[in-house]
Amino acid sequence: MHTIFHQFELRFDPILDFPQKIKTVLVPYARIFPNINIVKENSVGEQITFIADQEFYNLSIYWDKIILRYEGDPFNLVTANSIIEDPFIEIFKKIRELDSFGNVTNVLFYTLFLNADSSNDLEKITESFKENFLSTAIAETVKDVNDIVVTFETENDEFLRRLDIKVYKGINDLINRKVSLNRIESLAASEQKGSMIEFKFIDKSVTDFSFSDYKRITNIFKEEINKYEKYI
Repeated sequence: MHTIFHQFELRFDPILDFPQKIKTVLVPYARIFPNINIVKENSVGEQITFIADQEFYNLSIYWDKIILRYEGDPFNLVTANSIIEDPFIEIFKKIRELDSFGNVTNVLFYTLFLNADSSNDLEKITESFKENFLSTAIAETVKDVNDIVVTFETENDEFLRRLDIKVYKGINDLINRKVSLNRIESLAASEQKGSMIEFKFIDKSVTDFSFSDYKRITNIFKEEINKYEKYI
């Protein structure tokens, strides 16, 4: 399996004076990142994005969340001194020190990966998907099995955990999810047909956030993938 895209969001109460306060917080990082994009400057909808093309990630700061978008495997980010520790958590710590900061509301962990089939034969892949996930009645009723998404979901007051599996037909499946690729190995994987897996975990119980929380959620992701790997 090849991880194509990972997104991690730390969400908090809206900071009403965000446009007035955030630039002071982010000045040290403006010297580090080669590319910076600012949208809706000086409004509550302001979005500041640090772009690190060479490391295949970008970091966006909003008035109510921080979003990391990474073209790679989240397991690469659980080691010391990863981009989760710095800049992600370090920026969060500085935002948390603002007088107008309220509370962390939840975090989102999302990962999309592909499992290429060696045959690259869409018909064969579709038949395998039907055998693993669909009853005969459903398979015969649906016009195009390749449009079906099989979802395994659990939700309670503390978390939402969701795993989606579907046939991967080609690059349009990624375009529809607004995922763009730059890594050579990711581009190569995207050209192979197979299965596409999306994992989403929302932790509603968090009141703060640290590196150990990220590692904990990554382990939940690992356990979920191991549970269904033989069918993917």
